[in-house]
Amino acid sequence: METRRRHTAKEMLGRMALLTLPASFLFGAVAVVVGSVLAWGAGRHVEQPDWTPTFAGLSFAIPGLLISGFCFKEAFRRTRYRFTTSALQLASGVLFLLLGSAFEVALALRLPDPDTYDTLRHPDGTFTSPFEFLAVTLLGMVLVCGVIAATAYVYARAITADVPTRHDRRADEVDAMGEILSGRQRP
Repeated sequence: METRRRHTAKEMLGRMALLTLPASFLFGAVAVVVGSVLAWGAGRHVEQPDWTPTFAGLSFAIPGLLISGFCFKEAFRRTRYRFTTSALQLASGVLFLLLGSAFEVALALRLPDPDTYDTLRHPDGTFTSPFEFLAVTLLGMVLVCGVIAATAYVYARAITADVPTRHDRRADEVDAMGEILSGRQRP
């Protein structure tokens, strides 16, 4: 049985580069969790219940944790030994994982800031209802997380592990089925 070869320095650098984006996305999701906890009551001055900013943040953080965890786990598993990548798939994944990471960090910084919620105050002196705020938040979460989940999946699938399976032939193994189909006889 063929033994699995460990990475060279160049391959290790490639592996680290491929794992950096899912790790940064994971870091961003954790930052949103922290920002969500700190946002408790940040919208009180625009008549939002104390829990709505926290709920809005967690509605982005939880899918972000799941998506980034899946992407990191898959990228780690697929780069454990030798691997190849598909440049086109990788490029689209890189773009959206960078945007997703930047979005998460910006969201984590804006959630606890009470000024963020000033846009919920209308010119006539009324405020956006908590239901409207949460409906728009959940719609945005579905759209943003849907796009990021699809591209994180594409990013993870762009990495192909080059490890032999149990059905692969060794170099010195005879292809019995190939000989039968070609009509050749073994001496």
